Amino acid sequence: MRKISIVIPVYQAEKFIIEAIESCINQTYQNIEVVIVDDGCTDNSINLILPYLSDTRLKLIQHPCNLGTFAARKTGVLNCSGDNVLFLDPDDKLELHACEELAKYSDKDLVIFQIFWQKDNTCIPKKLSNRNVSNIANFIIDNKYYINYSSAGKLYNIDVLKQALNSLDFVQEKFILAEDAVLFLATLPYIKQVYFLKEVLYFYRYNVNSITAIGATNHILNQYDFALIYITQVNKNNIKINPSLSKVGELFYLYIKRDSYYKKFSNKSFRLFLNLICLYIRTYGLSRFIKVAMKKLFRKFK
Repeated sequence: MRKISIVIPVYQAEKFIIEAIESCINQTYQNIEVVIVDDGCTDNSINLILPYLSDTRLKLIQHPCNLGTFAARKTGVLNCSGDNVLFLDPDDKLELHACEELAKYSDKDLVIFQIFWQKDNTCIPKKLSNRNVSNIANFIIDNKYYINYSSAGKLYNIDVLKQALNSLDFVQEKFILAEDAVLFLATLPYIKQVYFLKEVLYFYRYNVNSITAIGATNHILNQYDFALIYITQVNKNNIKINPSLSKVGELFYLYIKRDSYYKKFSNKSFRLFLNLICLYIRTYGLSRFIKVAMKKLFRKFK
């Protein structure tokens, strides 16, 4: 029976952290562990967590200061003992049979399932159906399929995550935004088998105080700069290219195009994004689809 590790990065989460933890320890599937990473909390979050540590399935790891969600998730993954990893934000919760259902498909490199978004009572991704997919990058692009790039709603094989994190090992600066998308894109070269599960197993609570909700455009642009560095580093290190990685540029393009913030960019800012796509095309020889799309965008933003 495969073990599922649930990683919870915690920072100033006293309002909902108990609900998140109880949704884990009350899972109908018992072969789990919950890895909680204290990312420099200064509120009452950790005091609320401490009584639950009598459950031997829970472990608490503490950062000396606030390093950010990406670093906290990485710490969590590196301290997991499970076969698969499920990320849970501290203000969200899992359906109580989530792990039991996901364990049925835990031999896959990635399982994508539905999230219930409490802000507007909708499910993400929409129109999801049960299916096996052997090449997720091609599937998304060829079928114009919308996928949630968040770390929520996904069960990863731990080896896939560790390889992806290793490819991001040069990251030194603290992520502010879009760390989910970068991590997802970094896993693509290592994912061979994906299962799409049409079942809502994750409840996402919209946080109006988060950077994402506030809409910090400058921070978003910083992430484009990072993505540029990431691809340059991948090329520099001669990491073996496979068909999935050759599609990363197109997926990044689709991700940004669907992002509500891209419409707010100045012409200069948008050219920065276009330069990033240019690098992908030069490096990986992306399809005619992206080249045609870029020509149209250049005409528009000249």
